[in-house]
Amino acid sequence: MPLRMPKLRLTRRVGKILLGIAAFVLILFGVAAWQVPKVLHNVLVQDVSKMIGRDVSVGDISFNPFTLTVRARDLAVAQPDSQTPLLTLAELDVSAAWTSLFWFAPVVDRMTLREPNIAIVREDVTRFNFSDIQQRVAELTAAQPEEPPKPDEGLPRFSLNNMVIENGTITLDDKVTGRKQVVDELGVGVPFISTFGYATDIDVQPRVHLRINGSPFDLNGVARPFDKVPSSTLRVAFNGLQLEKWADVWPMPLPFKVESALLDSNLQVVFEQPKDAPPKIRVVGDLGLRRLDLRDTAGANLVAWSALTVTRLELEPIARHAYVGEVGLWAPQIHVRRYANANLNWLDVVAGLKRLGGVEPTATPVADKLRKASGLDPTKALSLIHI
Repeated sequence: MPLRMPKLRLTRRVGKILLGIAAFVLILFGVAAWQVPKVLHNVLVQDVSKMIGRDVSVGDISFNPFTLTVRARDLAVAQPDSQTPLLTLAELDVSAAWTSLFWFAPVVDRMTLREPNIAIVREDVTRFNFSDIQQRVAELTAAQPEEPPKPDEGLPRFSLNNMVIENGTITLDDKVTGRKQVVDELGVGVPFISTFGYATDIDVQPRVHLRINGSPFDLNGVARPFDKVPSSTLRVAFNGLQLEKWADVWPMPLPFKVESALLDSNLQVVFEQPKDAPPKIRVVGDLGLRRLDLRDTAGANLVAWSALTVTRLELEPIARHAYVGEVGLWAPQIHVRRYANANLNWLDVVAGLKRLGGVEPTATPVADKLRKASGLDPTKALSLIHI
C-alpha cells in the first residue's frame, strides 16, 4: 500500500502570522540599517573625540543588517596646529558573525583597513604629537575606581578572521635629528587570531609587504588547505638585518643607542585550524643576533657581544606556551659604571624602558632598596666586577 505524505494546510490566519513576522523582521532590519550608522557616527565624533581630546571626523557610515557589515569611509583624527591629520583611514570594513550571540564573544569574519595613514612627529626628545592622547587616556584610566584583583582567567574570548591592511603609510618627522622616515606600501594579511574554536572560511594568506625609505621588504606565506590539519605558514627568514637602521624608524625615544646589530631569522609562523580544537598560532625556528653594540645616550658602552643564538624555539602566544631548545652567547661584554651620586648607568636605562611602557620609575632607586633590605652597598660590590 503506497504511503501518502500528509498535506500541509496553510490557513489564512497562519499565513497572516508568518507575513507579520517577516514584516516585523524587515522593519527591524530597516531601522537598524538607518540608526546604527547614526549611533556609530555620534560615538566617533563625540565620545571618542572627548576621550582623546582631538577632533574626530568620519564620512559615510553604512550598515548591512543581514551580513552585520559596517563600512566607514574617510575617518580622520586631527592634530592641533597642523593641517596634516594624525590618522586617516580611507575605508574600514568589518563583518561580524551572528555566532557572536551564541559564543557570547566578539566574532569577526572579515576586517579590512584601506589606506591607513599615520603621521608621527617627534617634537622633542621625549614628546610626540600623540603624547597628549597617551596622557589623557592614562588619566582617565587612573580616575576609574580600582577593582579588586581577579584570578587569572586567561585571555579574553574573541575571534578575528581574515584581517587585511591595504596600502598603508607611516611617516616619522623627527624634529630632534632633522630626519624623516617613510614606511609606505604597507600590506598585511593575517588569517586569524582566535582564543576559542570557531570555523569560518579563511581566504587570507599570511603576508607582509612594505617599503622603508624606498627599500622593499616582503614576507609571503604558503597555504596547505588539504593537510590533515589545514594550515597557513608565513616564513620569516632573513640574514643580517641591520637593526641600527630600523631603530631610526622607531617612534619612541629609546634609552640607549643601537650602534650595530645584525638580526638573523629562520622562523615560521604557522596558523593551524584543527577540526575539533581551537585554532593555533605557532612560532617555530631559530633566531640569532650578531655584532651587538649598545651605547647609552651619551655614547658610552653598555653591552656588546659577538653572537647570540636561540635554536629550536617554539612559541604558542595565544596558549602562552614557550620552549627554547638551546641558547648560545659568545664574547659578551657588560659595562657597569657608578656615578658620583652612587647611581648606576643601568638604572637610567631601566627607568627609560619603564617610561616606554607607560610606567613611571619609582622614586627610590633599586640600589637604595637593596641597601635597605640587605645592609650592603650593591654599588660598591658592582664596582669590583670587571667583565
